[in-house]
Amino acid sequence: MRGGRLVEARRICAVLTALDPQSAEAALTDGLLRQLHGDPQRAERGFARALTLRPDYAEAWANRSALRLMKGLPTKALADSAIALALAPALPPAHALRARLLYGQNEQEGAVAAAGRALLLGQNRPELPVLLVDGLRRLERMAEAETACRAFLKSAPDRADLWSLLGLILTDDHEAAAASGRAVLLDPAKVTPLVNRGNALLRLNQIPQATSAFRAALSVDPGHPEAAFGLASALLDGGHWRAAAVMLATERRRSDAANPSTLWRRIGEAAEAAGERMTGLRAFRQAAQRSPTDARHRDRLARAETAAGRHSRGETLFHTALALAPADSSLLTNSAIAMVDEGRVDEAVRRLRRALIVNPASYKAHSSLLFARQYQPGGSPAERRAEHRAWHDRHAAAPNPAIPSDPPGGVFPNDPAPERRLRIGLVSADLRRHPVGYFVAPFLATHDREQIAVIGYANQTAPHTPDPLTRELMGHAAGWRWIGDLDDAAAAAAIRADAIDILVDLSGHTADHRLPLFAHRPAPIQATWIGYPHSTGMSAIDLIIGGGLEMPETAADWFEERLVALPQGRFCYRPPDEAPPVGPPPALSNGGTITFGSFNSLAKLSVDTVALWARVMAAVPNSRLVLKARPLGDPVVRDRISRRFAAAGVDPQRLDLRGWSSHAALLAEYGEIDIALDPLPFSGGLTSCEALWMGVPMVAWPNDRPAGRQSAHFLSLLGLSDLVVDSADACVEAIAKLCGDLERLTALRAGLRARMRHSPLLDGPSFSRALETALREEWRRWRRTAST
Repeated sequence: MRGGRLVEARRICAVLTALDPQSAEAALTDGLLRQLHGDPQRAERGFARALTLRPDYAEAWANRSALRLMKGLPTKALADSAIALALAPALPPAHALRARLLYGQNEQEGAVAAAGRALLLGQNRPELPVLLVDGLRRLERMAEAETACRAFLKSAPDRADLWSLLGLILTDDHEAAAASGRAVLLDPAKVTPLVNRGNALLRLNQIPQATSAFRAALSVDPGHPEAAFGLASALLDGGHWRAAAVMLATERRRSDAANPSTLWRRIGEAAEAAGERMTGLRAFRQAAQRSPTDARHRDRLARAETAAGRHSRGETLFHTALALAPADSSLLTNSAIAMVDEGRVDEAVRRLRRALIVNPASYKAHSSLLFARQYQPGGSPAERRAEHRAWHDRHAAAPNPAIPSDPPGGVFPNDPAPERRLRIGLVSADLRRHPVGYFVAPFLATHDREQIAVIGYANQTAPHTPDPLTRELMGHAAGWRWIGDLDDAAAAAAIRADAIDILVDLSGHTADHRLPLFAHRPAPIQATWIGYPHSTGMSAIDLIIGGGLEMPETAADWFEERLVALPQGRFCYRPPDEAPPVGPPPALSNGGTITFGSFNSLAKLSVDTVALWARVMAAVPNSRLVLKARPLGDPVVRDRISRRFAAAGVDPQRLDLRGWSSHAALLAEYGEIDIALDPLPFSGGLTSCEALWMGVPMVAWPNDRPAGRQSAHFLSLLGLSDLVVDSADACVEAIAKLCGDLERLTALRAGLRARMRHSPLLDGPSFSRALETALREEWRRWRRTAST
């Protein structure tokens, strides 16, 4: 039988059985011969007869165990092997078989013990070293696994499978890549070593070499899922997200070891960064479909749907994601931010407070809460300052060993010369087509390059194609760094290495801010400007740049920082190139019917705003109100807003609710608006500037917070202080009076653009000189303080 002469062996076995029908050995041999002949049913009958004749026949139990494993009956096979070992504890084949069975059932402790015992008893089967080493690896006993694997390789250096395993075990990626490479050389037709090598090279960021390894694996097995996903990951890391999407879209085989959902999510994020929002949305859908119980993928898809204006879909996705992960602070925060965008601020605030209960250390949830509170009426300046200080005390205050309060050694290495060229750093995620980017552009375009050098620190990863405004800002800057991939300590070290004299935050508590970075104190002087209409609350930020009616010197005690008041305030506006010419008031062609409008965020439609605007519309019979915001493209959101105005007494038929359009189209729609309505307590910012540039006047009622004084500040700079009022009654009266004076309305509309051109609001050079002067004086002040 062992010599392969099966016909002769079966003849002799038949004679033996005839001579001694009670021979268990003959019955076992007959079963083995039947198995070798490809007849498993008659083979099992032979083993059963042997066990009937001798129930304590360990070899028969072991052989039937092997047969049952071959037939796909692992539970029965395991039971037979246990009996065999109980009868003969030193039976090597039974230990080897048990190792295979336990390994296949992912019972690694038992598999490792059985494989080790079989090897100790001299069982020389090639799979045993693999079962032992890989079992140790799966148990995360890496040191033991490495020692065992190296010992086996010393006696069998040509075992490709063991070199491949060693590549998986080693923690040093260079050594892992080398071990997997050795396996490839020994057996180039095996996929696993190529995939292991590709993964190690990927971790080493050797993208071209990793790509080659995965391509080689796919040439061996074109449908191998781990190789396909590895290649997709390499393509992503190399910036070729479209090719990665094609790779994943064409994969057909599934694997428990390789789920493409995370790769689809990364593709979606890359597509969004490239400005291809709908492509990103489709990729996020793929991620959520591939891992339907993963709340993170649903969260990301919900945000994409919301960004596309499909708020009701996003709301449903957030709801199901929270059902999967109700205590996820990030998920609670993201869903609350979507609520703010829809104008459901009070609900959002409650959800953000819940996020902070779940995770008190979440500075992003806390910042989102502060920003959402800007939209809510009520609260004194002292209370708002205290709320912001509480953020600092929880997230950025010393003592915290991760956040040094001073530079190394306690001394900044900056040259203290008072009149030298200063190095100014701007930190923001919004140095792009964003209100912050538009407001900072005039300063960067007109700053004195001999007096200051501006370095941009953009809180994103480097985009493959920066948008046009980013390219313009980069062209005006003396340097540029993408810090999205750097943690706070690394970013602070880079800024300190750049010898920045004054570091300026342009985000405050808005999305993607880097306020914790400022707690590291990377620059001698730190300030906040433009991005957020209030204090950061941080002791590490020395200055807040403001001035004018928006942040007057009398409001200095509103802020934790020291107020630096510029003559024309903190804003300088540059009109958009795509703005169409200003036409006459639409009321002239509408039989005198007045059309009000607001293109502000729905978050600004507070209860007080809706009540005030309802009074205005009651005071101006037959007037209409146009509201325009991206979420209004969703019928569910439109219905909610209509019901809010109806509750305030406004017939929904008088409302015109419009969703997203291009910026050029939005500007053209101001041609349909006679008077812009300013919300409260958070007034218009860039939106008010655009309305005024398009010839649409407004009446502003400033309050006791910077966010509620922006429009009033713009009107004061334009010499239109008569349109700034001090009460709700005065606001209704002033708007009604303007509606009844079409001659003045026409004159205002025709002259607003020229008025703006000649106002401080559009005077970039003067604004830049004022800001440069203020920054220079702060540098001199710091030098005097440092010298003492």
